[in-house]
Amino acid sequence: MFRFKDMEKHLMRIADDNPEFVKLSVEGMTEEGRSLYLMKIGRSPLGDDTRAVFIDGGTQNKCI
Repeated sequence: MFRFKDMEKHLMRIADDNPEFVKLSVEGMTEEGRSLYLMKIGRSPLGDDTRAVFIDGGTQNKCI
C-alpha cells in the first residue's frame, strides 16, 4: 500500500533532485489537513504561454 507520507517524500525527493526543472508547491489542504501538492515539471522560455497537460492523481471521492 502506498501511504500519503510515502508519496509526499517521493514528491519532495523528485523536486530536490531536479531543481532546474521541477517545482513543488502546496495549493491547499484536504479536510483531513493533508497538503494538496502541485508539481510543475519542465521549463520554457515562453513562460505562462507554454502549452501544458494537467494530470490529477490520487484523488479519492471523499476529497472532491
